[in-house]
Amino acid sequence: MIYRTTYNAVFGENKFAPALLAILKLNQYDDFGGGYRDAYVTDARRITVYARWYGVKEDDERFEKIRKHPHYWSDRTERPTYYEFEFHFDAEWLPVIETMWEHTLDKRSVEERWKEAKADIESGNMTTPYLPNLINAAMYVLD
Repeated sequence: MIYRTTYNAVFGENKFAPALLAILKLNQYDDFGGGYRDAYVTDARRITVYARWYGVKEDDERFEKIRKHPHYWSDRTERPTYYEFEFHFDAEWLPVIETMWEHTLDKRSVEERWKEAKADIESGNMTTPYLPNLINAAMYVLD
């Protein structure tokens, strides 16, 4: 299997991501310039798009374009180059968003998932749910 990114190799992509982007009328390539990683619903009932923009400064036109989106709410980063863009959505979508949230198996933030995967690797935890994906990613890199 070929992965776009390390993030996607380890965590995959939320099964609802394409629908969430469609609700917002966003395109992972046109709007995020190849930096798109995932989209998911948060417990605040917002849509978050996770992206990696290496070397992109706050005044870059990509930030400006996203921040002008009619449903843009906020953005944040806990690690340089990785951003979480939050969007609200039209009320008509609430039942759909609620259903997606109910069927989301892993409700932790991206940062929480990264920290757990890193801790599991460092501790030698061979029961981590990420192990098969980590092995596949390593094999792809080493192949």
